Amino acid sequence: MRKTLTRIMLIMLLLCPIMSLAQRIDGITYRADKWADLTKYKSWAQAMDNPKYEKVAVFINDKEVQLLKGKNLQTYIITKRINGSNEQTINFKINYNNKIYDLKVFEIEGSTFFKMEGLWMIEFLNENRQIIYK
Repeated sequence: MRKTLTRIMLIMLLLCPIMSLAQRIDGITYRADKWADLTKYKSWAQAMDNPKYEKVAVFINDKEVQLLKGKNLQTYIITKRINGSNEQTINFKINYNNKIYDLKVFEIEGSTFFKMEGLWMIEFLNENRQIIYK
């Protein structure tokens, strides 16, 4: 009986890495209750101090970024990914309505920030993030 249990445990230990490889990440969804409108303020800090209180969600994967503000869904196509100067920053070139924008994603002390050049900025607490598996 003891040998059988040992064999079962060994088989399970060997199968766990294989099963986890089969489970691919499809994307990550972030949720928040407010966002900063960068079109109204001269600095992002000022915009973050005067947020718009509206439910927002961002879904990001290898191909696109989807922003849901209230009931308005915007889809941005990722054209290029550029790793930042440190591990906490990733820059993207984004195509939206045939215009190219810079999207910066960075982490500071338990929060992930998305900043779309000149348009919007959102702070997401990492506890409000959901990884989507295929």
